[in-house]
Amino acid sequence: MTSDARESIVRRALGADFEKLHPELRKRHAFASADGVYSVGTGVMDRIWTGSIIFRPFLLIGSMRNIMFPESGENVPFRIECWAYRDRFDRETISLNRSYGLRRARRFDEYVVDVPDSPSLIIYVGSHQHLAVDIAVSSSERGGIEFRTGRQRLMLGPFRLPFPLFASAEAVVHEWYDEEAAEFRIDGRVRNRLFGDVFGAVGRFQASVEAIPAEGVPARIRPVREEARW
Repeated sequence: MTSDARESIVRRALGADFEKLHPELRKRHAFASADGVYSVGTGVMDRIWTGSIIFRPFLLIGSMRNIMFPESGENVPFRIECWAYRDRFDRETISLNRSYGLRRARRFDEYVVDVPDSPSLIIYVGSHQHLAVDIAVSSSERGGIEFRTGRQRLMLGPFRLPFPLFASAEAVVHEWYDEEAAEFRIDGRVRNRLFGDVFGAVGRFQASVEAIPAEGVPARIRPVREEARW
């Protein structure tokens, strides 16, 4: 991949398949850091759930870094913000900042980065980008977009630790536009191949594209630290 502030990460990843997306999806994913706009969506998660109790300690730890969380619920207020910007390593980046109005407010932050020399896009997970994951982007039959994770590496201090397949979890997020309801639909699931569901959320939202304020991308959107390794 090659970073380019003039073309959106999603458009470049999909190539000609970008035109297969519903027009509302194309509008939501067509901007890059040079365009001076961001996307904001608000809606409801119809259902949020977690899997086996064995994952609870990991979800609790992850929640401290805006990586999933152990709560579940129905009809949960939801907000998603997507901001395109250049990170401190001058890489084209798009944020996925999700907020959930549970009894205790929760966030789930991810950053899709076009890393030079990487054969795929990289998604850094959480507020401190300690987890780097390969991510594939594809179009779906209903004119939607799908994000699917691959290899995972944990960045701890000087160490770069690959996750063995049996210990890692695959995340699949499918977003599409429901013309009848005039709203976006989202279905995200994180699943371990041995123990089943880790985390899942399905819901709906309305979205708009807005101008970035004069002061630029807010500090609350950017991660606390940015990771160079992948």
